[in-house]
Amino acid sequence: MLKHSAFLPCALVSFVLLTGCGVTQSPSATVGPAGPAGAPGLIFLNAYTATLQYVPTDVVTYQGSSYVALATSTGVAPVGATASATDWAVLAQAGATGAPGAVGAVGAAGPQGIPGLSGAQGPAGSPGTAGAQGAVGVAGAQGVQGPVGPIGLTLQSSYLPNQQYAARDVVLYQGSSYVALAANMGVAPLGAAMSGVNWAVLAQAGATGATGLQGPAGLTGAMGPQGPQGAAGPQGMMGLPGATGAMGPQGLMGLQGSTGAMGAIGQQGTPGVAGAQGTQGPAGAAGAQGSQGVAGSQGPTGATGATGPAGPSGTSAVSYLQNRKLGVQGDSFSALFNNAWQNVVTSRTGMTLAVQEAHPGKRFDTAFECWSNPAVGGMLGPFTASHNLSGTGGTCAQATFGISDGTLFADSLANVDLEVIELGTNDQSTTLGQLGDATNSGTYYGNMRWVVENYLNAKPTLRVVMVTLQFNNFASAATNQQYADATVAYGNSIGIPVINMFKLGGVNAISSPVLLRDGAHPSDFAFANFYGPVIAQQLQTLF
Repeated sequence: MLKHSAFLPCALVSFVLLTGCGVTQSPSATVGPAGPAGAPGLIFLNAYTATLQYVPTDVVTYQGSSYVALATSTGVAPVGATASATDWAVLAQAGATGAPGAVGAVGAAGPQGIPGLSGAQGPAGSPGTAGAQGAVGVAGAQGVQGPVGPIGLTLQSSYLPNQQYAARDVVLYQGSSYVALAANMGVAPLGAAMSGVNWAVLAQAGATGATGLQGPAGLTGAMGPQGPQGAAGPQGMMGLPGATGAMGPQGLMGLQGSTGAMGAIGQQGTPGVAGAQGTQGPAGAAGAQGSQGVAGSQGPTGATGATGPAGPSGTSAVSYLQNRKLGVQGDSFSALFNNAWQNVVTSRTGMTLAVQEAHPGKRFDTAFECWSNPAVGGMLGPFTASHNLSGTGGTCAQATFGISDGTLFADSLANVDLEVIELGTNDQSTTLGQLGDATNSGTYYGNMRWVVENYLNAKPTLRVVMVTLQFNNFASAATNQQYADATVAYGNSIGIPVINMFKLGGVNAISSPVLLRDGAHPSDFAFANFYGPVIAQQLQTLF
């Protein structure tokens, strides 16, 4: 701890021994012997500070008075509950406040001081009493007209491709806002056509927050009333022929019927000489039917005649699916198992698998996360190959083929004739909702509508087929059927075919231990003999 040396001004020294204060030692004086050491002087340390250590003879000021330390202490204020008569003693008590002195004359203005540092904001003072209303001042002269301000932005709501936009128009597009830099129509704020001269980002959409924890499954609702009888489904595949039954016992021999008497066969007469052909006489009455003669022996086989000329070739029947391009949007049924069901479908129909987006855990509401990860019901952006897929640890590039980074959704369908949407198994905890739910409602019906309508809007000529979930142990059989029926109902409502795997897939509580490998996914045998063939047969029936 720093200490301060005592300092006494020259004016208070009674006898000056040295010449440091401007007084000269008398030349005739004799220096006497040194006196004894005096008692330690007081050391002035300015205002009291609670963090400093004080020792005896230290002097501080505190609340207008000065105190001298009697003992070593730290954090013991000279006045208060912690103070002790053995720690501090009053050196000079603060005097009473004197009467205000007369106001002195105003001194000359001193030079401008260096600006000090801004002090801390003081506490707000109590509101003063409102002053009396002043008299209304004389109206000032009319000010000079200010310059015209810059043209403001015009909000035009969500972007519409068929609307003409002027410079400084503002639109919302895929969660971000954009300002038009030039007049344009049909040029979306994102994509190759934007070229940086038509639009500029005004406010970028925030990143999507982390997915919340899975909530507990809700209680199964009460069974609804019986719906009307649906239309008869297509004829199912013919089952395998059953084993031949065992031979029944030999029946009893019936009674021999009586044989009629056969007449004797007469001898063949000798043929007479053929007479000349007479005139055709009138037809005589038909004679009685003679008895059947003995069959003659088999004559020799005649020589084979020459082969006639080949007839014209008939027209070959060609399936609609032959040489068509197949696209697949699916979950782990499509992503895993080396394209097991897709290979069955392509080999039986003659189609080629051209584009596929599939990864484990995919739901309808995450079907388009590779397209700039839009919110449910939002617009799709360009394909982002580096996007990390939710719940799988992989990227979009690893979960797709046939799509390049930066491709627009409509362009990805240019080489697709038929799109199969195989989703629903992972959606059974999503609120079911009802037909007509909005695409951003977050319900199963709304999510299905969002996915299908994006495909149909991007390519109206695309043939879309939905495949329902099949029986699985992710939920009860009643829940499985409820979501499969919802998929069928939605497909019927917009006129697209639905392959009901819950109804046609052949998996149930009895067969599932053999046909499912883990309570959900088909075994290799089931993919090759049930799941794949059902989809192929249904596609051939539809097209």
